This record gives sequence, C-alpha cells and structure tokens, in this order.
Amino acid sequence: DVGGKHWGKRHTHPSYLLASTKTRRPQRRSTARMGKSDLPNWANHLVTSINREPSHVPLMCFTSEASALSAKLEHGVKDAPFLKTISGPASTWNFRFSETPDQAPEVKPGGGFAGSSSWSTIRVPSCWECEGYGQAVYTNFQYPFKVDPPKIPAGTNHVGSYQTVIKIPSGWEERRTFLYFEGVSSAFELWINGAYVGYSQDSRLPAEFDITQAVRRSSGAALTLSLRVFRYCDGSYLEDQDQWWLSGIHRDVLVYSKPDSLYIADYEVIPRLLAPEIPGGARTAEVAMRATLRGFFLSEFPDDATVVATLAGPQTLQVGASTLDDPTHAPKVFDGMQLTVKRSADGKSWIAEGKATVEDAKAWSAEEPWLYTWVVQLLRGGECVDAEATRVGLRSVTIEGGLFLVNDTAIEIRGVNRHEHDDRTGKYTDMESMLLDIRLIKQLNMNAVRASHYPNRSLWYVLCDAYGLYVCDEANLETHGLMLDTWEKQLTSDKSWEPAFVERMSRMVERDKNHASIIMWSLGNEASYGRNHDAMAAYTRARDPSRPIHYESCGGAPATDIICPMYPSPSKFAGLTQLENQNQRCTEYGRRWPQGSAQELRPVILCEYAHAMGNSTGNMEEYWNLVRKERHLQGGFIWDWVDQGLVKTTPGPKGKEFWAYGGDFGEAIHDAQFNINGLVFPDRSLHPGCWEVKKVYQPIEVSVAVLEEKHALLKVQVTFTNVFNFIDTSNLVFDWFLESDGDEISRAGAKTPLPLAGPNGGMATITFQLDAAGLRSRRANEEAMITLQVYQAKDSTWAPFGHVIAWAQSPVPMLAQATPFQPILLQHNGLKALESSTDVEVTGPMGLRVVVCRKRGAITTLEANGITLVTASGNADMLGFDGVQSFWRAHTDNDNGGSDTLAACGAFDQTWEEGCGFPAGTKRIRGAQAFFLWWLSYWRDTSYGRMWTDAGMRRAAPRDTTVTITRFPNDGGGLDKVEITIKYTVAADGLGESKVVGSPKTRIECTTVVEIHGTSDVIITNTCSIPAWMPPVARVGMTLTLPNELTNLAYFGHGPHESYTDRKLGAPLGAYETTVDETFVPYLAPSENGARAGVRWCALTNAAGKGLLVSPACNGETFLFSAHRFTPHDLHKATHPHEVPLRDEVTLCVDHQHMPCGGNDSWSRSQLDQYLIKSGTHTYSIRLSPVSPGSIGRPQDLSGDEQFKSSFEPPPAGAAARARLVSYFRSTMAIFPMRLVEKWIFVSEDEMVAGVPVFYLALSACAVVVAAWYTATKF
Repeated sequence: DVGGKHWGKRHTHPSYLLASTKTRRPQRRSTARMGKSDLPNWANHLVTSINREPSHVPLMCFTSEASALSAKLEHGVKDAPFLKTISGPASTWNFRFSETPDQAPEVKPGGGFAGSSSWSTIRVPSCWECEGYGQAVYTNFQYPFKVDPPKIPAGTNHVGSYQTVIKIPSGWEERRTFLYFEGVSSAFELWINGAYVGYSQDSRLPAEFDITQAVRRSSGAALTLSLRVFRYCDGSYLEDQDQWWLSGIHRDVLVYSKPDSLYIADYEVIPRLLAPEIPGGARTAEVAMRATLRGFFLSEFPDDATVVATLAGPQTLQVGASTLDDPTHAPKVFDGMQLTVKRSADGKSWIAEGKATVEDAKAWSAEEPWLYTWVVQLLRGGECVDAEATRVGLRSVTIEGGLFLVNDTAIEIRGVNRHEHDDRTGKYTDMESMLLDIRLIKQLNMNAVRASHYPNRSLWYVLCDAYGLYVCDEANLETHGLMLDTWEKQLTSDKSWEPAFVERMSRMVERDKNHASIIMWSLGNEASYGRNHDAMAAYTRARDPSRPIHYESCGGAPATDIICPMYPSPSKFAGLTQLENQNQRCTEYGRRWPQGSAQELRPVILCEYAHAMGNSTGNMEEYWNLVRKERHLQGGFIWDWVDQGLVKTTPGPKGKEFWAYGGDFGEAIHDAQFNINGLVFPDRSLHPGCWEVKKVYQPIEVSVAVLEEKHALLKVQVTFTNVFNFIDTSNLVFDWFLESDGDEISRAGAKTPLPLAGPNGGMATITFQLDAAGLRSRRANEEAMITLQVYQAKDSTWAPFGHVIAWAQSPVPMLAQATPFQPILLQHNGLKALESSTDVEVTGPMGLRVVVCRKRGAITTLEANGITLVTASGNADMLGFDGVQSFWRAHTDNDNGGSDTLAACGAFDQTWEEGCGFPAGTKRIRGAQAFFLWWLSYWRDTSYGRMWTDAGMRRAAPRDTTVTITRFPNDGGGLDKVEITIKYTVAADGLGESKVVGSPKTRIECTTVVEIHGTSDVIITNTCSIPAWMPPVARVGMTLTLPNELTNLAYFGHGPHESYTDRKLGAPLGAYETTVDETFVPYLAPSENGARAGVRWCALTNAAGKGLLVSPACNGETFLFSAHRFTPHDLHKATHPHEVPLRDEVTLCVDHQHMPCGGNDSWSRSQLDQYLIKSGTHTYSIRLSPVSPGSIGRPQDLSGDEQFKSSFEPPPAGAAARARLVSYFRSTMAIFPMRLVEKWIFVSEDEMVAGVPVFYLALSACAVVVAAWYTATKF
C-alpha cells in the first residue's frame, strides 16, 4: 500500500521498491491512515482514492487467440463480448450543476440522485464548461483559488452530478465486472444503485472499480450510476499546468467483465534489442513476458490452468489502413508458448513469466515502426477463458557516452509539446483529432511529442506506436503557482505528500509500460525539486530500468538522466556541452536546484523551446545549427502544438463564432492569451511559422552548387546528407526547376531517385546538366535560382506520394549573353511644380501628380497612369503616421513579454471574486509580487513593447517640419527633376515617465528627399537618426495609404506565406501572387502580421491590372513589406481577429529594417541581437512607379543607382558607451533585490532560514534602501 508504514521515513535507496519488479504495488484503497479527520476527501491529500483498483494496462477481455489477433487495436477496442463502452458522441447522461459541494444533491439509498429524470443532459465524454455550465478559467501558473494546501475553498468548487442507467449484458452475473473511467477532472465519488462504491482523483489517469457485487445484487436489472464530480480537489495543487481549468468526465467510460475465479489482470512485454554481430547485420531481440493473474485466492494454481503466449509479425501499418492487417495469418515468432506460473511475492496473485528470442528482429523506430502482436491466453482444460493482446515494438533505449540512444543509435529529437485540446470539446479529443495531429506533426518533419504535462488518452500511445512518433510520457504533476504565494518546494519537500507524488508516477508507468513509442518517463513539469521527486525517480528506476528519466526542474541533479532545460538562449544551449554547465546550481526564485555531481556528460534535449506564441518561432535556425554540430545537443520539443482557443459566439442574433482565450468567459482571474502559443490554430490550420519548423527540421540536408557553364548548359552538383537515424534515401525522389525572377526557365523532366545515402549523416552526391539557354533572353539584373525538392517516392501512412520532405535553393549566375544592362535615364521634360502655404504639388507626363503636405511633411497624393496610387488616410489614428517615416508596429506577444502582456489585459487590476478563499476584491497582484514587478518597471527592465509605449512611439508624429523644393531645369526651359526635401523630428512625450528614472522620449531626426522624374518614377530617400539612448525601434520604414481598389498583390521575395528577418529560411524565394486580404494572418490575439521579407519588388494593382510598383532604388537591395485593409493601430487595439475592421483603404508598410519575431520565449527581451535594429543613422531609398498590365515585375535599373545605396552610420562612440552603461546599470539595479534575497535568504538547497513573510520584508527593505540611495545621488 502506497500509504503503508514503509512511507514513514525517507528512503535514500530504491531497494524498498524492488518488489514492484515482481508484482504491481497496490494503490491506496481506504482512509484508514486518516484517522478521524474532518476534512472531506477532496481536500485531504492523504486520501487519493477509496476502493480504486490498482493501475494496469488497458484490458480488452478477448475470448480466444483469434479474436485477440484480429482486434483492431489502433481503433481502440470499445465493443467486445465482455467489454462495452457506455460513453461516446451520442451518449448523454443526466446532469446537474451546483455552485458548491454543499449545494450538490444527495444520493438516495437504493436509487441514486432523486429527481434526476428532470435534470438536463450532458454529453459524456465532455467538459461541462464547454457544454454551457460554469466558467472555463485559464491561468498560466496562478492557481485559481487561494493557495493553502491541501485545502480547497468550497465557494468556488463547482460540482457536477451525473447519473445514467446501464444494462449489464446477460451472462456477466457469474463473472467479475469492472467499471473503468479513463479520465475525470478533478475528483469524483461513485455510487451504484445508491450504494457508495468509491472515490478517485488524478484527472489524467484511469479510475477503476470492482462492481461485481453490485451486478450480482441487481439480478439482471439495470444499474444506476451516480457520480459527484468536483471541479477542484487537493490533487489540483499538483495539476497547475498551463491550460484551461476544465471539469467533468472528459474521457471514455467502459465496463468490462473477467472470469470470476481466475483472470488476466495485467501483463508486460519487455523487449531487449541486442547489438548485431556485424555492423548493419541482422539483429536479435530477447523478449521477457509476464502476466499477472487474479481471482479467488487459491492455495495452489489450478491443475487445469495454463498460460500461453503467441507473438506474430512483424508488420507495419499499411497505406490507407487505419489498423494493422489481421495478424492471424502473419508469421508466428512463437505460438502457444507456455509461461511458468508462480505465486507473487505478496501472495495475492499469480505471475506467469517467460522469455523468448526473436531472430532477425525488425526493430521499431519512429522512422520504421515495425510492430509485433503479442497475445496471452489463460486456458482452462485447454479452452481459452481469457485473453489479452498488445502491439510490441522491439527497440532499446539507453544512454551511453553522454548520448541518448535508440537501438544503439544517437537520435535527433525533432519534437513538439502537445496538450490534449479540442476547440469545441475542451480536453476530450477523439480518434480523428489524434490522427490529424499525428499526420500533421510528421508532415512537418517532427518525430517526437512530449505529452505535456500529463498522461494522454491510452489510444494516443497506440497510434504513436503504429504511425511512428517518439513520446516523452509525463506524470500529471505541476505545482508552478506555489512560487507566487508560498515556498516553491513546499509540496515536494513535504513527506506527507510523497504518496500522492509517487502514485502519479507509478500509475502512469503501470498503464503505459508496453508502448514502444514511449522512450522516456518524465517526473512532471515545473514542480520544483525535492525529496518526493527523488522518491518518484527511485520508484521508476526500480520498476522500469529500460527507459531513462526526464525532469527539467532539478537541473543537473541525479533525479534526471537527461539535461532538459527550457528556453535557454542559443548561446546558453551551446554551453550545455560543458560538464560544469550541466551540473550548475540554480538559486533563482522559482527555479532552484542543487549542484549536480555527474562525472560524465548527459544528453541535452530541450523540454521546451521556441515559444510559438502568436507571430513567433523566429531564429529556429540558430538552435538547429548547434544541434547538427554538437553531438550531445540532441534536439528539443517546441512549445507548443496547438493554440488552446475555445469556440465562443459573439452576442446578438447574428453572433459570430470566434476562438476565445483567458478572460473571454468573464473570469475574474485569468492570464489572457498566454495559452495561445501553438504552431497550429485550434482547428489545426497551420501558422506560418510551421514552414520554418519544417525547413529547420528537414531530415535531408541539400547543398546545391553550380560548377561551370558551357554552351548554356550548367553543370550542377547536389550533395544530399541523410539526417534520418535509421532509414536510407531509397524511398525518396527529387526534381529541380530553374527560374529567373520567378519565371520558369527549365525543369527536370521527371522525378529522379535520390542517390543512396545511409542514415546518420550518410552523404551522396549527384552531378547533372541543366539547360539554361532561356537565361540569355533575360535582363542581366535579374536573379536566377535553382530550386531542388525532395519528395516521398510513394504514399505513406501519414502523407501522400509527392509530399515534400526537404528543399533547397541556390543562386545561379546569369549567362554572359544575357540582355545587357539598360538603365533608365531619369532626365525627362514636362514637370511642373506648384507651391502653396499648405502643399507642394508636382505634375508631369502620363497624369503624374505628387502632393506633399507642408504641415505633416507627408506624401498625401501620388497619381499616375490615370489612377490614384497613394492617398491620405481617412483614419484619425494614421494622422502623423502615413506618408512619413515610421518606427512602430502593432505589438506581438514577444514584443510585450509576459508581465506586460498581463498588464495589457488588466492583470494588475484583477481582483479575487467571492468564494476563492480571499476576501472579495483582494488584488491578484499584491505584496512583494506587486512591488517586484513595479521595481522592474521603475528601472525599465521591461519588454520592448512596454519601452515603445513608455517612449510614446505609437503616437509619435512629425514635429518642426520644414519642406523645401528644388527644381532642376534643362536647356529647353523645362524641368528634368523636382526634388522635395522634408525635414522633421518624429517625437512624442514618454507616456510612462518616472520622476526618478524617466522614460526616454521618442525623438528621431528624419530627412526625406522625394525625387520626382518625368518618367513617373518617384524616388524617396529616407534618413533617420535614432539616438543611442532609445530602445530598439520596431521598424525603419515608411507607411503609405493606397486606394481600396489596389488589392491584388504580386511580389518577388520570400513566400508564399508570411516571413520576417529571423523567420524566412522556410519561405522559398520566388514570385508570388495573392490578394491583400489573403495576407492577413488571424492570430488569436491580433498583432503585426502578414509581412514578406527579402522582397525585391511588390506590385499592388486593381482589377484592370493598373497600380503601384514598389522596389529599392538601388538594384540588389531588398525590403520587407505588409499590406492590409486595416492599420497597425487597428491591430493593436483589437483583442480578437473579428474585432479588426476592414477599411476602405490599404495600408502599405515598406520597411528597410524590421523587428524580428523572436521566439526564444515570450516573457523576456529574447529577440536575438543580430536581428535588432541598431541605433544610429540609417539611409535607404525606395522607388515608386506606376505599373500596367503586362509590366508587373522587376523594374529596369536606374541610371547611377549607386547613389541610392543604403547606408548605416553608428552613433558617436561616447553616446553609445553611455547608453550601454546606463542600460547595464538599470538592469543590474532591477534584479539586485531579488538576487540579494536569493543569496542571503535561501542559504541552503533544502530549507529556508526564514519564512515567506521574512522574505517579503527583506525584499522590500533592500529595494527601499537602493531606491533611497539612487534618489539621493540623482544618477
């Protein structure tokens, strides 16, 4: 018993758990240890279950070997002679919602809940908040109630009362019957026919009860099942994961029957793959088998009983099939092998064991998921009375030489974290949803999933076995929110919580132990580190030494076999190849772990990285350059897979559905969109960042080089590097095409098989010739590019033939005979310039008309070719923003950072509602937490978005504007050129100014020179001087307003999807056509979106093909642009995509430089320095030209275009040094109090010298002293 006397002292050695290798340790089934506690079960951590059966593998109760072999295990067996599912999409149970436990209906002896026939109904499985009851709540790691473990405030503990009637099939009365709940959140009590059955908690693991006596007492009559489900329980303190708090019966409910006197209660198949005798040779596997039998206790095993096992296979899932072919006719490795039976160590069961050798074994891996089918039968008198079946993958997992090995091979973890989430059903995910996830994950070149942060549905692992995904299986354990209100290690260091901790691990291991896809166990997530984690690790190592252990929150302590940090920068990631860094102690508040003592390097696998929140997933390349360079850096799991939006409808008779996040359901306490950080939208449509992930993760690296050109034939050499770990390139083909400025010149005649390259870095080179004669007719200033794509050579279970696995591009030099350079001569007669007190107007041939506003210094009109190309915005927000230089963008989640995102959604003003354990109106952020956040803000240790706001950049506008005009006459009395010079200062008062520190006010000196030529070309040269003391700006560019008719978009740049400076590797360079509206990316929290990077030219045209062509004035340069029918201000003000207005104008942003997406995390200034816009003087030129049908494309070069070449001049050295000094001082001062407290208050690893109140006082005292000193010295 987990609650037994052996838990009375702390064990430092796993020997006390060795018995579990012989028999499964029973779960706690009574409250005997409780004594006479007045605490209800749901608020007593010493009671985790009552009468719950021990955890075991899912049982399917087959009646013969044939039925077991032919079962469609990949569908999840839900209906068999002795197994019935009593839930499902069409299943509804009577339901009553209660605000508190006291208001929940009572169970009537002999009949269940009285009056339930008049209740409403609810689907089972489902989450009741998604069915219209209660309120979905999202918090990141803030508990949604007062932290006082194990107590749970009754006032907010909603209760769902469920009742249904089930009919037990005839013939089950003389058998043993079990009721099996796959998942109920968070705790429940069960009655049958009004008689109490038991209690269970742990939202993500099954709860099973023996209901044999209830079935027999019913004498064939229907049974009334009554459940009282609690929204929260003491176990909720261990379930503080970053997800929605949702409640109810969210997984399937089954009832099954077993023979009464003796039956198969559990089984285990343990493969051990032996090394081949010669490299690459055939492999042998040893298979150890064990079955646990229970029933009436017999002094001797029945003479007529035998236990036999069969292993059939190997097989793989076939294309078009959803389950393995019937293994009945598959080869038998062994058939009817009799297992040896002995009594278990505790005398309560029988253990049948055996071993077998598999010659010429087919190893399982994510790349080749070969499976065998294992069947165990209990025979009585030679007849099968009970049978079970499972798929078996023969594979080994070891750590050797600091490397994580599968089948003796160091593997890459190209992974992603995945929550179970459906936008309509919450935590219930059906088979179709799971299959969609698997196929998309594999199509994006991922091979691994972390079950974050809890055990998933059993069917998920079955599917991962069959389709081929590595899985990190994680215990349902997170206590992250403790750090906000108490000592972070409170629960893991408390011996009385040890059974609850270990039980969550042991029950997961017992349920999932047979899955080949599970290659590591995780002790949980962000639950601090202490003695209870050591107990979990000790149990797991003793119970299953075949898999390593993963746990991030212990750093390099012995509890983990893998160094698995979250969100290190690329530089810190690289540093983990050093032993001292792997063992490094951490004393940060909320992330404390001791010095490691390992003598050898361990594999490094990032448990979370690349935080994909909104417009994110930048600089992935920096991480994967390291992974493929440093052998001990073996990959990681992106955070995370899916945006956790829930469908909600706007009010009114014509309500629109939208995806809701925290706060949208009226929650008093919430963390806004911080659960909207997936690679895919809630409906599994892809974020643009997915293409970057796919490119970085591609398992075939392709290098293309042009060796020589002869007679218009290019000799091309392609080198393929196979990064797959187990398969060669024999199932891949490739082709190529040659383009010039996006126009196809030539293409491979057919897809060609890749040259054979072995796994793990095998290389193969192929050389071929391509016809480049078509380049001769192209202009010399064009760009020629060869694109090579690698495809699947045939259909697979997760992608069709022709699915692109990898691709690469390489520039091709233009042929010497290409059309020679023909620059446009800008001199042209016919220009006229008019001046007034308000405007400067220039007119010219072909209807050219340019107007510059003297007051704002803005280009307000550009007309040519009979249409308006640029106009003035009618939106008040755009005054001072369009037609001039721009430096601000609508903030992304990464711009805002964590605390500033919360501030934007009003977290600092949130108050606790009545019933949550606090007095109503109590501030959520208060005390030391509020002080520390204020302190960070005071010293400007804030996000870039907050810095921009404090500097007033959103409302910055031109001031002190001067406009001068220069005419360039020619000999004929006309004008060759008109040059308008505009000087102004983009300035604003800091909006968050502090009396002590102050916020730097936006003040950027700008000069814009508008050159107007008679050719209708308008060349705009912008110069801006960004002072060293300003934060990095969001953009160095220009915003123009275009008429609403110019909505057809063509461009040559990185596409076809959104791309940014640090996220364009996965966007091929090419010519693309789309529309303005189609570039909008509806991130659930609207932000900057839809840009295209590395652009050579873009054209916005009307239905007739007339419009505006934008390009750099100097050939060879590029820009970034976005075009939308809304403004950056519209995006910034909207909280959901449906709130973004569509205006009758197009806002075109043309940027010389643009802020990166970032993605290391979303709560710090994590954008990499090399992508940030530097302070100093930037000069660049853009060219605006009218375009007509047939002329869309790269414009001809300008004569003397070198004069328009962009340039950058850094700020004076003294100013830059002062700015760096002030920045360093401020960041040091910002973190000083916390670091001081960490060093002096937390003086040991396991204990605090002082309590939390002392910590608060010390923190406040330090901060006050430093602030007083700073004020006095007036630095």
